[in-house]
Amino acid sequence: MKQRRLFKSILIALLGILSVGAFYGGIALMIRPDGSLLEMPVELIQNSPFNNYLIPGIILLTVFGILIICIALLPQIRQEYRL
Repeated sequence: MKQRRLFKSILIALLGILSVGAFYGGIALMIRPDGSLLEMPVELIQNSPFNNYLIPGIILLTVFGILIICIALLPQIRQEYRL
């Protein structure tokens, strides 16, 4: 049981780190869609369906930021409200 709790804590910590990075990257790409804040040239997405980094920044923030933090917190919330 202790091993499972340790694994769960490590997993939540890793998801938290991923989420923090996604928040930073997503917000930085939305503030400066040309990628200059993260020193990313627009040429990197030249052959993609995007003209700039605004939409990828929104996707990064929502999918890997908000959604991942919700997934990481879900076991804690479920455990608190268990009948």
